[in-house]
Amino acid sequence: MTRARKTYPPEFKAEAVRLVREDGMGVARVAVGRGVGRTLVREWVKKADEAALAGTPAATTVASMTDELARLRRENGDTVTMYRFTG
Repeated sequence: MTRARKTYPPEFKAEAVRLVREDGMGVARVAVGRGVGRTLVREWVKKADEAALAGTPAATTVASMTDELARLRRENGDTVTMYRFTG
């Protein structure tokens, strides 16, 4: 028998996130106080952080840094291969 997945209204989630962020309450304390699991509260905070970051210059910077890191790793791999071949 499958259990129905419980859903929470956006206001409920937002209040939990606010308690963690602004009031400095721990995730576990908020979870117990709201009657939900710690993992769920952590997920709400993470999603709220991602939503707040989306489209901001910081998000663009992180994306460009990730791209540059991938490029540099490829170049480094090519250099190591070339060094081994000629050395």
